[in-house]
Amino acid sequence: MSTLQQDLLELGFLDVTGTTEQCGGREMNIGIAPPDQRLRRDTNNGTRVVVDDHGHSWVQPCQADSDREKLTTMFDQLKYGAYVPNSNDGGKFLRSVWPWLF
Repeated sequence: MSTLQQDLLELGFLDVTGTTEQCGGREMNIGIAPPDQRLRRDTNNGTRVVVDDHGHSWVQPCQADSDREKLTTMFDQLKYGAYVPNSNDGGKFLRSVWPWLF
């Protein structure tokens, strides 16, 4: 496990690689990101994502109580612009994993 992956776990991110998401009314697999899409971050519809050095997508709801300083430092080191899995399902996935936030 890389240092970035350990940091993401400590901050409460969830690795969603290998899972499925609802996208445009159909189920899609979340696979390994290609090399040019790694070490990136983004936010969409209340969902944060970090794509790690191995191409795994890690998500977290923006409402999550994370160490803001550590999160900001991490985000400053990553490129902006990544696909955000589970962010276009009206919050269904986030509510199923983090129900206490909603």
